Amino acid sequence: MGKELINKKQFTEIFEKKINPFLVQEKDLFIKIINEKITPKTRNFLENEELCKNIFEQFYEILPKSIKLLIKKQIFIEYCVKNKKKVIDLIDSKLCSSPSTASTNDEKMEP
Repeated sequence: MGKELINKKQFTEIFEKKINPFLVQEKDLFIKIINEKITPKTRNFLENEELCKNIFEQFYEILPKSIKLLIKKQIFIEYCVKNKKKVIDLIDSKLCSSPSTASTNDEKMEP
């Protein structure tokens, strides 16, 4: 693997300061992506890692170019999968599978 452009702490800062606001700002677009990918059988998509990866890959594709230059696709996807409930909750807490999976704004995402 090539040299990392940013370290984990920087990545977390970028995610919280740049990507989180973008997810919230463009939440209708992200909800549309999710709804196109899920079916009644996959409604609980947070438990399906492959489906989550596919959804987050599409999320990555619509991120601003300035963010994509800093963060490689695979790193972004892995981070989102690891923090999937929190990422989805940023967009719309109703998309999470149960009320107990919803996060609070005070919780930090794991690098």
